[in-house]
Amino acid sequence: MKTLSAWLLLFVSLVASSADTPLQSPEDLSRWMTHHYRNPEPDRFVEAVRLMARSGMLDSERTKAPAFGFIAGIVRKHPDRLAAWAKQLADLNDVQMGVVVLGIWYADVPASKKTVSEILAARSGLAENMSLLSEGSPMPITKIPLEQGAWTLDANWGAFLASGDSEPVVRIMSALPWIHVKGDVNKLATASAARWSLTSNAVQHARVFDICESEIAKQPPEVAAELETIVAEARKQRQPKSL
Repeated sequence: MKTLSAWLLLFVSLVASSADTPLQSPEDLSRWMTHHYRNPEPDRFVEAVRLMARSGMLDSERTKAPAFGFIAGIVRKHPDRLAAWAKQLADLNDVQMGVVVLGIWYADVPASKKTVSEILAARSGLAENMSLLSEGSPMPITKIPLEQGAWTLDANWGAFLASGDSEPVVRIMSALPWIHVKGDVNKLATASAARWSLTSNAVQHARVFDICESEIAKQPPEVAAELETIVAEARKQRQPKSL
């Protein structure tokens, strides 16, 4: 099942980009995003979002969720820069800005609702498509119901790559008990994607491996049992140069 993990692992073996090197290609972007939590570069946020737009990441249904998750993760870490960033990205088209709006909304910072309202007020077409936001309140990525599908995992992985925070990874773990659900194809598919992505990312990212290992003693038995399997499998696959 192709979730964010399949996307982010495409370039995981590449060397992290230098702050002096412009982000010019999809490969540059994927590399930068994959390594961002290890070496945060908020000064390159606008540059990165513009490359997301040029590369089609903000237009593809497959990559919108990790994109807005990543945006949310950075905005949540730097809420004081939100107003300036929103102005700098004002020339994006409605589809692209819609992904940015979701990132701002799910960053759940004090200015999220005000900023989203201002953006939508200036874009009638986008406002019509995102009318549900006007009626609700911002919430963090980790509060999106996982029952909505595997895309919610992608959003959480995006938030993790931006921040390195454990909360999105722990949230993904909460879908693991669904691996034993009978008759609910959506829950079973989401659980399978959660187990696969946790294993894959625990192999590639030492931070994810450590989170999974430390959570074994904290999680309910049905989650802990799955984590033990994930950690054991990741330990076998991990390479000496894992991130």
